[in-house]
Amino acid sequence: MNSLADTIMIEKLYEAAKAGVKIKLIVRGIFCMFSENKKFKFPVKAISIVDEYLEHARVFVFYNKGNQKVFISSADWMLRNIEHRVEATCPVTNKELKKELLDMVADSNILLLKK
Repeated sequence: MNSLADTIMIEKLYEAAKAGVKIKLIVRGIFCMFSENKKFKFPVKAISIVDEYLEHARVFVFYNKGNQKVFISSADWMLRNIEHRVEATCPVTNKELKKELLDMVADSNILLLKK
């Protein structure tokens, strides 16, 4: 995603991490979370790609206990986007497109968790 600054969304991510959800993020710009905090069962891992890519897609991958879901989106998790704009997110259901997106994310040197 481009940025993560919405405090409610950040709290939800913290709640998920505390509950044991493994979270890995690629964020291009503003990032307002504490990552890799030892108090979480599985710390949030995040990298920044500022200056590496100027244009970028938003791909969200949720492993969901083996029932993997992939979404493409125009949305960033920032207050101005969540509260004041109309953003679109949609699931990728085509198996070939889903695989292509997962390959792209994997090629960006991020180790995706399979569980």
